This record gives sequence, C-alpha cells and structure tokens, in this order.
Amino acid sequence: MADKAVAPFRFDEPIYVLCEGPADVRLVTELLKREHLQGFSVNFAKGYQHFAAHVRGLTTSSDWRKVKRLLIVGDNDTKPSARWKNAHDALTGERLPAPDRHAQIADGTHGRPSTGIFMMPSADTAGALETLLVEAILQKRGNLGDCLRQLDECPATSCDKWDAVKRAKMQFQTAVAITCKDDPSAGAGHIWSKTHNPVPVASPAFDELVAFLRRAAAL
Repeated sequence: MADKAVAPFRFDEPIYVLCEGPADVRLVTELLKREHLQGFSVNFAKGYQHFAAHVRGLTTSSDWRKVKRLLIVGDNDTKPSARWKNAHDALTGERLPAPDRHAQIADGTHGRPSTGIFMMPSADTAGALETLLVEAILQKRGNLGDCLRQLDECPATSCDKWDAVKRAKMQFQTAVAITCKDDPSAGAGHIWSKTHNPVPVASPAFDELVAFLRRAAAL
C-alpha cells in the first residue's frame, strides 16, 4: 500500500532540503553555516522509505509556492541504484522534474521548483553519512586508521564480515569513543556540539556535498 502523505507543515525559505534523519540534517546545517549559505530549510523524512510521502506533504502545504528548489540528500547504503531510484521516484511521483544523475540540479518547469539529489557518500558508492564522517576524521587524524583497521580485522570480532555501512558506523562510533573526551558516546547528530568533536567541518571529505549546496544556493 502506498505511503500516505505527511500532514502539511510550514516552512519559509526558497530552498528546501529533505534528508533521511536528524543526523543528516545536522551535517547539512553545519556545512551551510561553514559556507555562509542562506535561504535553506532543512528537514528529515524519518527514513528513505518516507521520501515520497514527505514530498507529497510539501506539495499540499500553503508554503509550497515559496519553494524554488527542492533537494534530497540520502544514503546509498548497500544498494546505490535502488536508493537513487527511491529518491528519484519521490520527485517524479509528484510530477516534479528530476535530475538524471547524482549531484545534478534539474531545471524547474511550468512553475514547479528545480530539484537535485545527492547520495552519500558519493555516486554509485556503498556507504552512508558515517562513511563521510570517518573519512573526515581520518584526514585529520590519520594515526587512528591503523587502530580502526585492527579492530575491524580483530579475530575476536566478526566486523570483517559486515557490510560497508555497518563497518562505517562501527568505525565512526569507535573513533568518537576514543577521541571525544567530553562525550565518548556522542552520536552523529550530536557530535557537532562537543568540545572534543573529532570531525572537522572544514574537511575535504565534505567538498562534493558542499559544492552541491553551493550550486543549489545559486537560484
């Protein structure tokens, strides 16, 4: 049965970014602050399965007319093609223009907003938000790489048999646990407010996503 549309809600900015969850929202928000980009509303759909329902809810809002550009930021997980199609279908299901490829901006037509899709960590690459966060951590603290690899390959664990997404999540939480003195249990959505946050927001790991957001800001 098709997912029902979410109830209409209010938003004020001309660029609307739809993410999977609150941790993705926090990363996008931090990058927008880093780049001093204005005019964005950032929200989440409570999972990729609800992208279509959320977009449907947007189109029923009295604020829909304010939207000039609609972006979806999602995770590839272990099925990049399927996750891309899911995001793409969320747009075309509401007769919105949709990009042909990752990080592209599709022009709006007949009064409909332009759209874009960015799949983390990058096009056709298995992974998720944590993949980018771990990359950023290791670019700053490369000496942690051997520690994470040893744990990953430790015969006392079965991590070497996990998929790329689960391993990235494990590596991220491990890296936080051994570096974030003020909160070793901080999650991906909360690490940004910690004094000992090991994730540098200026990391080149985020450059592709930042470039996408910059293009989106150029209405």
